[in-house]
Amino acid sequence: MLGRFKGVLGRTEAPAPAPPKAGPRPGKPAPGIAPQRTQPRAQERAPTAEVADAGDEVMPLRGIGSGSRGFATPARPVQPRAVVPVTDISESAEALAELDLFEGKVLTGESGGLPLPKNYRQFIAALDDGTLLVAKSHQASQAVSGARAIIQRANFRDQRILLVKLEDIRKVYHADARRRGLKDTGSDTATMQKAVIELIAAAAANRCSDIHVEVKRFEAQIFMRSDGVMAKVRDMPSATAQDFCQAAFNMADASDASYKPYEFQGARITSLKTPLPEGVQAVRLQFNPLPDGGRYLVARLLYAQKVGKQADIDELGYTANQIFQIKRMRRKPIGINIISGPTGSGKSTTLQRSLDAALRDVNYEKNVITVEDPPEYEIVGARQLPVTNVKTEDERKEAFRAAIAASLRSDPDIVMIGEIRDFASASLAFQAAMTGHQVWASLHANSALSILDRLRDMGVELYRLSDETLVTGLIGQRLVRVLCPHCRLPFAKGVSQGVLPTDRASIVCEALGEEVAERRVFVGNPAGGCENKCRGGFTGRTVVADVIQTDRTFMEYYGRGDKTKAHAYWLDKLEGVTMPENALLKSVSGLVDPREVEDKVGLIDEIDPDRFRALIAAHDAASGK
Repeated sequence: MLGRFKGVLGRTEAPAPAPPKAGPRPGKPAPGIAPQRTQPRAQERAPTAEVADAGDEVMPLRGIGSGSRGFATPARPVQPRAVVPVTDISESAEALAELDLFEGKVLTGESGGLPLPKNYRQFIAALDDGTLLVAKSHQASQAVSGARAIIQRANFRDQRILLVKLEDIRKVYHADARRRGLKDTGSDTATMQKAVIELIAAAAANRCSDIHVEVKRFEAQIFMRSDGVMAKVRDMPSATAQDFCQAAFNMADASDASYKPYEFQGARITSLKTPLPEGVQAVRLQFNPLPDGGRYLVARLLYAQKVGKQADIDELGYTANQIFQIKRMRRKPIGINIISGPTGSGKSTTLQRSLDAALRDVNYEKNVITVEDPPEYEIVGARQLPVTNVKTEDERKEAFRAAIAASLRSDPDIVMIGEIRDFASASLAFQAAMTGHQVWASLHANSALSILDRLRDMGVELYRLSDETLVTGLIGQRLVRVLCPHCRLPFAKGVSQGVLPTDRASIVCEALGEEVAERRVFVGNPAGGCENKCRGGFTGRTVVADVIQTDRTFMEYYGRGDKTKAHAYWLDKLEGVTMPENALLKSVSGLVDPREVEDKVGLIDEIDPDRFRALIAAHDAASGK
């Protein structure tokens, strides 16, 4: 097969003796591709290394000991087998185009005559012209070694080995099945559900926040997010990944009635229906359609509290003053408290911790109702209403509005709205506050103060937004990675090693002063992965936030349209600290890399240096430094 590779890839073919006495018969080669000659069966040999011609690679094989059952056998003359050339065509468009033209038989296919386990076929394919396709990403794996042993025992003698991508192997099998009128077979449900649990367990063992499964036409890729950083973990055949996604949906206890592979769907897996790995409370699933029948699944892992029954927001990373303000918000029986931030900023965790603590404070004597799409964390003592069985975004909005309205007719004391997403849900939230309820909600906005602007854009009237008895608390937050205390680098060393660029180091020195920067600031160690099992020099994440507990004066400024005065009043009179200032304070405390501050929160050179040095002094005084 693929005779033109000689010209395309600059390879020279080894001379081949006469064909073997037994072996599979070749099929019809692709147009323009000369049929290949076969080589004689290799003699038995001792496990010695083979030497390839210059420019060729040799497929790594696992050695097999001589003899039988461990007993020595008489020595025999050794005749080394001719080296099989290995060619990497994974990035060669011309070579792959020729591969697409192959019309022969795939011997390791469903009816090809070479029995090969299904889990091996995703990595290797034997063609009837003597070509062996091997997944480049798995060429040294046990699966490939095992598959080659099975193929060779069936008298297949490879003339050449071509390294390709998993997708290319899948295409070859797909085309072969189509030519022969066969249908690709998927995996059984029980096996797939076991695979789902195993993947969740692997993610949980590494404290990952999300699993991403991207299913394309012929292959799929799996990624995991840890401490905000995405990393690819494995490949998977497309058909298997599609079965994987459907199995995950069928395991959910809060979902639409049926799986719709070409539509957007949300669902949630909890331990009520599926035994989840220890420490995982629930898994939120979001399914999205991709072109060519693809699928994109994002699974958010929601971890159970490990810090004991009395867990509260104290451990999340808020400052002492912010903790005091948030706890004061939840003591007020009436009013809306809104948490803002992008996806993955910890909003759901803050809401869950706050409501858990609020219920404990009153010995579960209040009725808490949540409306979520779908519910995320389990909140003990709360009634959590899911929004499911909708087909379009308009239907979803209407179902969400109907669920909020139903919650207000269900005798609640506290209502939690998973996300205020339009005027209808915002209006109902204010209606709940105006009728004597405490309301908690999340919203996508850039900061605490911009929550009011976002609500105004949705159409909420100014007189409601500027009423401090209705809007009682505003919280904006992000998550930033925490430095590993064991392998972090001092500021000066980080600069000298080029970890922190000199231009960014100059900005830090200008904001803090050179003496403070060199004495108190650290950066992540790029070597990372120290004996304490940090991930790239970081270990976990922490909240950085700005918190506004509103009062009449603040709201009067905002109601008059004077945001500048409202902001200044918050900073000066309400002891406000902006999100960038909060993040830089953590950097001065040696907890956060200054690069994280700028990458996740805001530019350091936009922070007022005089005000910030006063904040450092106040922080040191409060902590006894």
